[in-house]
Amino acid sequence: MPEKKPIPQISIRGMHPDIHHRAKVAAIKARQTLGHWITQAIIERLNRERGQ
Repeated sequence: MPEKKPIPQISIRGMHPDIHHRAKVAAIKARQTLGHWITQAIIERLNRERGQ
């Protein structure tokens, strides 16, 4: 079985605490990690922009 590469730890600076809290709450409601939730939000945004 091929080895899985570890996902690097990334720090996001400059995020307003209120936005961080809202994203964390949304991730909890979606039963996802914050990292996964943010990744999905970025992918959705990129796909929307590509469709314009």
